[in-house]
Amino acid sequence: MKLKELDQRELREEFMRQEGLCMVSHGVYAPPDVFDGRTRISEYEWMPRWLEYNFRKHADVNDDVWKEVSENFHEKVYSLTSYPWHLKRIVKQVKGEKVLNIGTGSSPNLNLALIARGKTVWAVDISPTMLLQAVKTYWHHNLRYQLLDARTGFRDHHYVPDQVDTVLAVNSILPERREDVDHMLSEAYYMLREGGRFIGIFPEYHCHMEARDRFGARLQIDETNLRIYDTVGWQCVQTRKTIERHLTAAGFSNLRSEEIQLNTEPEKEMLGELYGIKGDFSFVELLVIADKT
Repeated sequence: MKLKELDQRELREEFMRQEGLCMVSHGVYAPPDVFDGRTRISEYEWMPRWLEYNFRKHADVNDDVWKEVSENFHEKVYSLTSYPWHLKRIVKQVKGEKVLNIGTGSSPNLNLALIARGKTVWAVDISPTMLLQAVKTYWHHNLRYQLLDARTGFRDHHYVPDQVDTVLAVNSILPERREDVDHMLSEAYYMLREGGRFIGIFPEYHCHMEARDRFGARLQIDETNLRIYDTVGWQCVQTRKTIERHLTAAGFSNLRSEEIQLNTEPEKEMLGELYGIKGDFSFVELLVIADKT
């Protein structure tokens, strides 16, 4: 999927006409007949509406893939951050004040937890439909949503490097092509400050093999390229060795990883239904942490 660019100036002007707004000063909008500064619409009022409008326009031209999945997302896709014990485990590893959340999706849980801890969050996703759902659910002045392809987007749009203290990628670096794993990790490295931290969650390859071969899971697996067919297509998954190789190639150091067991009854029940598992089986994901030094 390649994002089709839309004219932002044209979209903003159309939005302002529709809302009956004009700019009073930078970032402050009001009805066009009000110039005395007494009746103003704050950022809290107009920004969520502008983001909804913008992402809806992009979804109309860009997003056939995620539209169907985005509705009742949590019934169709396992979301690690829906479970407080996993969410706490991830957030406690976050370093510094500024956080980039790659593949934020529609769930507010991770962004809410970060904002509650005083972080400034930049939440990006390639799907305008997912961002539309996200901004309708939760918005905060320290949370910036951005439509962006994390494979190439930061450099393509000339973002200044070394901007954030932590990059988070929770089951979001799952491209179809393995070389795009390298591209996305390189972009994450590019955006991190010196001494910054990457935190990633990745589906573990071997447990998917076991789920299919021993427990009858409905899984298509590409054993040559270590991919599974899930949600919206083929996705590259990882072993400890493969993700360490990818991270090292991107320039990261001080790599460490641990397993996350998805073994509570609610998780096993949901994953069992999603994949048709027969028997008592727990999936595993990899929590990987690496530094830019």
